[in-house]
Parts: sequence; C-alpha cells; structure tokens
Amino acid sequence: MNLKCISSLAYLKAFVLVLRSSVARRLRVIGRRALQSRLGLGGMVARVLEVSGSIETYGPVFLGHDCSIVVGIGGRLVFRGSNYISDRCLIAVPPGSLMIIGDHVCLQNDTQLQGSISIGAFTVMGAYVYLTSGSHAFRSHEIPAIPIRMQDELFPDRARDAPIVIEEDCWIGANVTVLQGARLGRGAIIGAGSLVTHRCSVRIFEIVAGRPAKHIGWRWNVVDVLPGTPIL
Repeated sequence: MNLKCISSLAYLKAFVLVLRSSVARRLRVIGRRALQSRLGLGGMVARVLEVSGSIETYGPVFLGHDCSIVVGIGGRLVFRGSNYISDRCLIAVPPGSLMIIGDHVCLQNDTQLQGSISIGAFTVMGAYVYLTSGSHAFRSHEIPAIPIRMQDELFPDRARDAPIVIEEDCWIGANVTVLQGARLGRGAIIGAGSLVTHRCSVRIFEIVAGRPAKHIGWRWNVVDVLPGTPIL
C-alpha cells in the first residue's frame, strides 16, 4: 500500500471518529432535553451529569438551580409522584443500586442522597441533609498500613453497603446525617443536626435528636392513636 492510500485511510478513520463523536454529543443533548422535560426543569439551571441507568417518573418533579443527578450503570432512580427538589441538591445512585423517592417528598437546598435509599410519601427534609448507604473498607488484616481508599479497590466485598429506609410522613431537620442501614418509622421526627445510624433506628411517630440520635419524645400518644400497634 502506498503512502497516498495510507493517508486517505487515516483521513477516513479520522472523519468517522469525528462523525461518531458529533452524533454521540447530539444524542446526549437530545436525551438530556427529553429528561429535563420529564423532570419539569423548565428554564431552571440543573445538571443531569450522568444517566447510565434508568430514571422513572410518575408525576411532575421540580428541580431547583444547580441540582445534580447521577445514575450509574444498572442503577434505578424512581420518582413515585410529585416531588420538590430545592437548589443545589445531589441525587446519586451507584451502579446496580435502587433509589425510590415517594410522592410529595420535599428536599430543601444542598441536600445529598447517595446510595440505596427508599423515602416514603410526604416526607420533608431540611437544608444540608446527608444520606448515604455506603461505607469504606478500613480494616485490612493483611497489611494494616494500606490507605483506606486503596482498601476499597483491593477488598470491594468488605465495603459495607446497607439500604436506608425512611417510611412515609417523616420530618428530617436541617444538617441531619443518616448512615447506612438506618430505618425511620412512619411519622418520625429527627431533630436538626442529628446523626442516625443503624444502631439508633427510629420507631413510628418517635422524636429523636442528638449525635447519635436518642429518644426525646413522641408526636402524640401512639397507643391511643393506633390501638394494638406495638411501638417497642
């Protein structure tokens, strides 16, 4: 093959690559616009950073300024109904994970949801709430000095991930942190600045606060309202 043929072949390959890149960008823009239309962004400035999995909507979803959505490969994000997501919120679903946001859920500004999370209908969250179902591997018996970040890569099976379950009608105050494995019963209230872990899961209609969160009261007399319902 002479130099002229090689040059023509190289030019053709370069042209195909440019064409593929252009088409891919166009498809991403079209897909993003369609997704924004489904989520009801309108003229708001929001970023759908990456959607390799799926997003399901069953009602209008409002996203505020600079909200970010990331859904990894095989991940599912489900909006069960009408939702309000305020400014600068982050919703991140890792590969293979499931996040369900119930009907009429309201997230105030700068809230972050990361991992496998289920949020019941009519739940409200204050600003700067942080929920994560993930963790890091940090106990390496082979070589104790291995940095934590490297342990995640070397021993992925040791990184604990446990879903967070929040039942309907919960009120989570500002600056609350909810970690993997936590469960909030129906109608629970979490005081501002609290830390909720799997060791302090919250019962139905219970009011908790503190770091870690501890019982401070009930919304009302649960036994009178729900006769026969165990609360302990």
